[in-house]
Amino acid sequence: MAAETTVQGVYAEALLQVAQEQNDLDAVKKELDEIIPALVDDTAVYDFLLTPNIAREKKAEIVKKVLDGKASTRVMNFLLTVIRRGRQEFLGAIHEEFLVLYRRAKNILVVEVVTAKKLDDDQKEKLSGSLKKRYKREVELAMRIDPSIIGGVQLRAGGDFVDASLQFRLKQVRARFDGAKVQSGDFYED
Repeated sequence: MAAETTVQGVYAEALLQVAQEQNDLDAVKKELDEIIPALVDDTAVYDFLLTPNIAREKKAEIVKKVLDGKASTRVMNFLLTVIRRGRQEFLGAIHEEFLVLYRRAKNILVVEVVTAKKLDDDQKEKLSGSLKKRYKREVELAMRIDPSIIGGVQLRAGGDFVDASLQFRLKQVRARFDGAKVQSGDFYED
């Protein structure tokens, strides 16, 4: 894998390589999925991490105390390195880049699924199973709700786009009617 040239790419790839070497990629991903949002999405915590008048070492010390017992040594060391180097503003982007690299390493295809209403777990499982068969690899569903499609589903996977929405079908019907040439003699009148 070529080294990424962005800050988030460098850190994400470094963590991925360490996790792969230690055969612990899934565990590291799971930890990051839990810890990074807690650090980035909580405004008070994120503001603390970004405050320039608090020393990096002090920030690292506090994060270490808070995450003690909740993060593995590997993930803890990674987070502390990011903070000590003043790169904490990139934590969210590092996590996103790590997910991209993780999916590539695990051969996981992200499929964007748009529906008019929320699918239940059984529907998601059936859809996921069908997509796994079609693409012959693991899939991860990225669900989005858009009531404007009325019904059905839209799927985007890699370069593929499938529009099986009711909105699309109605547009097709409208186009047929709009495109049909009707002559006055075609109508039956009493």
